Amino acid sequence: MINIETLLSSSIAENYYDFENKYLVMVDVFRASSVICAGLYNQANKIIPVKNVDEAFELKVKSKSETLLCGERKSIKVDGFDLGNSPLEYKQEVVKNKDIILTTSNGTRIFSLGKDAYKRVIGCFANLDFVLKDISSYISELKSNKNKINLLFLCAGTNGNYSQEDGLFIAKLISSIKTKHKEVELCDSSELILNNYLNNQDNIKEYISNSFHAKYMKSLNLYDDIEICLSENIYSILPIIIKNEIVADK
Repeated sequence: MINIETLLSSSIAENYYDFENKYLVMVDVFRASSVICAGLYNQANKIIPVKNVDEAFELKVKSKSETLLCGERKSIKVDGFDLGNSPLEYKQEVVKNKDIILTTSNGTRIFSLGKDAYKRVIGCFANLDFVLKDISSYISELKSNKNKINLLFLCAGTNGNYSQEDGLFIAKLISSIKTKHKEVELCDSSELILNNYLNNQDNIKEYISNSFHAKYMKSLNLYDDIEICLSENIYSILPIIIKNEIVADK
């Protein structure tokens, strides 16, 4: 049996405790997950997520390597930072062979969680197939050993609330898993987002583009960011969290 659980926001996730031995996928489609994929795909050494701006500045001062200070608050680049939170900023000529310190309003709140999980993966539409491939390998390995299979999906959400883009990306993962495997058990929140996805899968991009967070991004003229964050498989990378750092899985 494949057990699939979904936590719909960072506020729920921060009060959750049972991460042990679960395969954990962390999702912030708009935009931290997409930025992380872009940075590592363009050969940044690693990404160090921190929760607040002061901590980011302190870590920059202590850093001995060539480091970029990156992130946003309310979707706007923080004063004094090198880069904001747009995947389009993380070009190879900017980030190659550099460490990135990243703090965002929503995504980096969750990346410190789940330290006792089996594996911590960061996913979004931009690396969809790489996440699915790794989940498939995990399921096959545990099935062959007749071990219990527990998948846990974690939405960053927006300001502690649920965000459509995170839930519908996760629902797409769930839909693919259910297509390949018969014995799948969903929690109520997983069932909820899956039904929403199935009802809107024919126009999913347009549907998400009208979500609360997307409308806010449009008010800031971040149309290109919305487009790239909803584009599938543009970054052939699987970011994983090891201790307190995000690196590309080898």
